[in-house]
Amino acid sequence: MKFFASLYFELYSSSKKTNGAPEIPVLGFISFCQTNNVLTLLNLLFYTLNFNVDYKIHHYYFIFQILLYVTNYNYFETRKNGELILRDKNIVILKPYLIYLYIIVSVFLTGLTYYILRKY
Repeated sequence: MKFFASLYFELYSSSKKTNGAPEIPVLGFISFCQTNNVLTLLNLLFYTLNFNVDYKIHHYYFIFQILLYVTNYNYFETRKNGELILRDKNIVILKPYLIYLYIIVSVFLTGLTYYILRKY
């Protein structure tokens, strides 16, 4: 969770310069990354358990995206954990290239594991 806290801090800091409601794109970005992580794990689970499931990944993607956005909104905004993160002086600052590398790798792994699941 420390990683997502530092991700929230960094994205919020850059988003508040251009957006009136900076938490909306930040929570969307975090939810997008978490959705890719969940789908990667789901694909690996289906592959290792040898399920011959022909599921439509875009349906799961849509469902997980909404569920994780609501969960993140509850965690960061409703419970005021986002304000605590922004006031924390010991937060680890991520470099912008690491944030974008993380999203590229998470999207790539989702696609790769889905391809492997479908192909083999």
